[in-house]
Amino acid sequence: MIYQEVAPRAELRPFIKCFWILEDPAPSCEAIERVVPDGRMEMIFQYGKPFERRTGEDFVPQSSGVITGQIRSPVVLRATGSIGILAVRFHPHGFSSLLSMPSKSLTDNLFSIEDVLGMGGKAVQERILNANTNQERIHTLESYLLSYLPKSNLDSRLPAIVGQIRKMNGIFETEDLAQVFNISTRQVERIFRDQVGLSPNTFGRLTRFQSAISMKLSDHSLSLTDLSQAVGYYDQSHFIKDFRCFSGLTPRQYFTEVHRMADFFTENL
Repeated sequence: MIYQEVAPRAELRPFIKCFWILEDPAPSCEAIERVVPDGRMEMIFQYGKPFERRTGEDFVPQSSGVITGQIRSPVVLRATGSIGILAVRFHPHGFSSLLSMPSKSLTDNLFSIEDVLGMGGKAVQERILNANTNQERIHTLESYLLSYLPKSNLDSRLPAIVGQIRKMNGIFETEDLAQVFNISTRQVERIFRDQVGLSPNTFGRLTRFQSAISMKLSDHSLSLTDLSQAVGYYDQSHFIKDFRCFSGLTPRQYFTEVHRMADFFTENL
């Protein structure tokens, strides 16, 4: 499995963290991939065989082009053939700010490109799927996203608030954030829900969860007790609760499993 990240053009960097490409010509179709929340929305084009997504007890085919809202629980996927994916990983506020639509309406859901972006999105999807190279695919997608810049609406407070939450590793009081940025607590909550798609508290918990995964990947010898304390959990019960919520597993179960895709997407804080 080959994973590659490509930086967007400078004009898109306030909104987009990266484009990413994932390819595997011969994956094991029995392999199950668990993808956990990372606080970002994505736009995904599968020019290989689309994954199936587990829904209840069944696996359901995904569309070749999808937009994933913020997720608060794991997504379990299964390959159906050769993997070829081009995707946009937005900043937490990036999708809403660039495309001028509220993220909260997409939270915990997956939509086809056409359902969200209409016929223009569908046309871009077809060009991407029919392209011969990844360079051509990225150019097509980047050109399409650049067309939204004149209508984009970036609230300058959001990147700063997100940065502050990450600086504090997700451990904060919303009242303190409001005071730092001279806005009301209600405004902080509303801005986050509308433009990030999560409450500040949930985003903070995700920040700490991702920090724990990143730290463990960097030092496999770190005990789970030391890990929980290092990222700011004051008792094991909250540490385990967040892992169950966001991954569906206990920390011990999670770090025992192999996560080829999820490890690629782990946020380095």
